[in-house]
Amino acid sequence: MNGIEKDMNTKINILMLTPDYTPVYSGVGTHVVNLCKNLYKSKQCNIYVVVIRMATIEEAKIKNSTKRLKKIVKEGITIFEVFIGDFTKRYYKRFGKQANIRELDYILPDGMLLEEIVECLRKEKLHIDIIHNHSFHNSVFCKLLAQYLDCPLIFTIHTNYNNKKHQKSLKKYLWEHSIKSSNCCILLSNIMKEEIGNILGDIPCEVIYNSIDIDAQNSYIEGDYERRNDLLYCGRLSRGKNVLQLFEAIKELITIEEFKDIKLYVAGEGGQRGNLEKYIKENQLSKNIIMLGRITQKELNEYYRQVRLTIIPSKREVFNTVALEASSKGCSLLLSPLDSFKEMFGENRIIFFDKFNAQSIYEKIKKYYFDIETLDYFAKKAFRHVKKCYAWEKNCMKIMSLYQRVISEYQREVDIESREQKVIVWLDD
Repeated sequence: MNGIEKDMNTKINILMLTPDYTPVYSGVGTHVVNLCKNLYKSKQCNIYVVVIRMATIEEAKIKNSTKRLKKIVKEGITIFEVFIGDFTKRYYKRFGKQANIRELDYILPDGMLLEEIVECLRKEKLHIDIIHNHSFHNSVFCKLLAQYLDCPLIFTIHTNYNNKKHQKSLKKYLWEHSIKSSNCCILLSNIMKEEIGNILGDIPCEVIYNSIDIDAQNSYIEGDYERRNDLLYCGRLSRGKNVLQLFEAIKELITIEEFKDIKLYVAGEGGQRGNLEKYIKENQLSKNIIMLGRITQKELNEYYRQVRLTIIPSKREVFNTVALEASSKGCSLLLSPLDSFKEMFGENRIIFFDKFNAQSIYEKIKKYYFDIETLDYFAKKAFRHVKKCYAWEKNCMKIMSLYQRVISEYQREVDIESREQKVIVWLDD
């Protein structure tokens, strides 16, 4: 098709589009990395990853002397990394809301991105059987690419923009376009399926939970809680993550003598980092709140094994991989009372705080921090649940089966259209 030779190998050729493939802490990139690794292990497919991301400051400086599209092969997976230009940066001052135009960098990449990707596939003599997109920013590009390659398109919905805040935003438009232009959507929870049912309409969809690799040798250990200390937050530093409320809870907590030396480690980056650091400085919390920034997965795993509680105070979450990772390392969780969290864990395996405020977080930490027996109990139950429901071995096969089904349905539709065209030609003759 389109001049690309069909590989007669029985393996499925999957083109995976993602905003990141070498993440240093949890997020969409981590999910895609783990998905690709586990699909590759299944030996049922060949995987080609296209990473479309903004160039870093360093990359932008040497942009003219470097190739915009770079190919590498890592652990058997072919990766095409694409750096796109900062198209809107010089226009920020003309617009009141930067976030509403940021997506233009992805819609209007400098150069013929579509042509470059297709040309790479031609040179590799690849026939792509299915495209799996993980970023709504790539919505228009993905649809064009699927049409060009004559293959079906699957979109995993990692974020929910079906709310009042985003009604008129470009993000909402691209997000909806990603859904409606797909042959099938993967949802991360049943809660999400209910919330965006009006957007999905008749589009086929399937709920498949994100998963993690569980290391049996470095997971829950009976009686391990005696040596654990301190607290951890890991995730993006944005308003929706509600990190400031957590900081306010720590500020109140350290006024109690037995908590005066407690530490909260904060792993992650985001737009709110400046405000959070300002709060730490103004309230003299630098000894109690440690900003780690971006850390490697290996480093993060060590924190999971050392702290007593991983705290996630988010106001909005579709699915949270950090919670799974922490549980897999035997760490108890303190989570906000979101329906998505309750779907992930149920209500008797983790600790929920009652309201989205600092006082509620403070009360739960105060109540449970020194209750080693209870923390160990929750850690054990959560670990067993995660091992049973969120191991890659199980969910990877679900995704593989979905690929095969969508490809078969697409080919059947193509065959029907082809026969109809032949009938029309015959009647015209």
